[in-house]
Amino acid sequence: ARGMTKYTVQPTGSPVHDNVGDWPAKARCRAMLNWADKPTLLVMSGSMGFGSLIDQVDELDSLPMDFQIAVICGNNADLRDKLLLRIEAGAYRKYGRPLGFIDNVETYMGAADIVCTKPGGLSVSETFCVGRPIVLLDPIPGLEELNAAFLVNNGLGVPTGRNYTLREAVYNLFSSPRRMASIEREQKHNSPCDAADKLSAFLIQKAEIYRQSAPNREAPPGSMVGNKRRGRRQGQARVLADPSKIYVKRGKRQKRA
Repeated sequence: ARGMTKYTVQPTGSPVHDNVGDWPAKARCRAMLNWADKPTLLVMSGSMGFGSLIDQVDELDSLPMDFQIAVICGNNADLRDKLLLRIEAGAYRKYGRPLGFIDNVETYMGAADIVCTKPGGLSVSETFCVGRPIVLLDPIPGLEELNAAFLVNNGLGVPTGRNYTLREAVYNLFSSPRRMASIEREQKHNSPCDAADKLSAFLIQKAEIYRQSAPNREAPPGSMVGNKRRGRRQGQARVLADPSKIYVKRGKRQKRA
């Protein structure tokens, strides 16, 4: 948004489902998932299951702390199968529960104490709404790197890399409830839980202003909805600025809907 005016960009954040952020305590969420009521770490790798997830779970399982690990592999069935084989072989002490693609991620976030995830916009927004400290994994060059920089600079997430490993980041968070609480407070101040409400209210306000200022004006010539655009095909919907005067043209003019 750099270089744009405040009237051009609306900083509402990413809209999320209204279920996100309205969840019971961790113990209740764990009971809903049939998990033990103990410290929980949720590891996610995006919908496609990218990243070195097996190495990361191996690293986390070696921590000298008592907690359970849940792993969301997204659509990467091969990754999920590899984790299952390692669990059956007894490779993990903390039982890394591997999950495929799920449509109730907010329940799993609600059951966790810490969320380890790639810094994608939607994953971060959902974690903010639930209110869980974020440990950042494998950002993709470009947008995810910018997201990670914003989170770290504003005390909203913990970075990992060559100089500060995932193992160290998780160990230090679990060892410092005060720091976890600080991150959760900052997330609450930056939470986009009301993004959908803000966005819809803005659009309704703009539509009403335009309707009142030009109730009979048609869309500008040459626009995709303009009725004066040259070469438009018969059957294309003709849309006027006033929503109450929308009708469809099918060769001959029909009654307005």
